[in-house]
Amino acid sequence: MKEKIEKIRKQAIEILPSILNIICSNIDLNSIIWFKFRIKSIESYIKRMKRLNSELNEVDDLIGFCIVAETEEKCYELLSQIKNINEINIIDVKDYIKSPCGINSYQAIHIKYKYKDFFGEIQIKTEEMYDTAKITYDLYKENLDKTIF
Repeated sequence: MKEKIEKIRKQAIEILPSILNIICSNIDLNSIIWFKFRIKSIESYIKRMKRLNSELNEVDDLIGFCIVAETEEKCYELLSQIKNINEINIIDVKDYIKSPCGINSYQAIHIKYKYKDFFGEIQIKTEEMYDTAKITYDLYKENLDKTIF
């Protein structure tokens, strides 16, 4: 199975420049502080596949983007711009800015999409939202193996 996932990852890496180009050509880059992207690791891919009980090529966040915008208003403008990109098929949008979730009141906009045969996710958030989520995630990872009584 690892070999098949590695093949899917390599194909995703090959199409990554075209997705980046499409996104960057259709959004207002001046309202972005920074953004990053990643291709899910093999181990993470397997965990996600098992957790979602999905097929090999159906992991819904193989290619992930995080866009950090200047303001909450800019987050929604970017969402609108991304929704207007014809080459990307939007599957689902979750607005965790209007409806924060979890114990840390996580905030972001999550956009699940499909581009060609690949599924991915775009997260849009402000720098404050990003920092809060990162601190919480880092604490979670740090304590993952510890038993708390």
